[in-house]
Amino acid sequence: MSVLVAGLLLFLGVHSVSIVNAPWRDRMAARLGEPAWQGLYGLVALAGFALIVWGLRARPRSADRALHAARRAAARRAAADGRGVPAGVSSTPQGGDPSSPAQDRAG
Repeated sequence: MSVLVAGLLLFLGVHSVSIVNAPWRDRMAARLGEPAWQGLYGLVALAGFALIVWGLRARPRSADRALHAARRAAARRAAADGRGVPAGVSSTPQGGDPSSPAQDRAG
């Protein structure tokens, strides 16, 4: 988990440089040269992204099971409360009733 957090801090930190301290970014780009600054920026962002991927792959799978169990429980509660199918979940193929002749599928 610490690898994931480090990757997020690195990736989001490098992308926040212009927001947080634009004059420093401009000075560094002028001192290093724009292509070198962009190369360094890209390498740091790529390193952060790699750490994010590594951290996500290394997390315990029990976290996934817990997330999916919570989503299934929420869907069951929604159905039991009479709210129907939760948003984003289609109960029919392509979101329509294939046996309904009233729907114009030609457009």
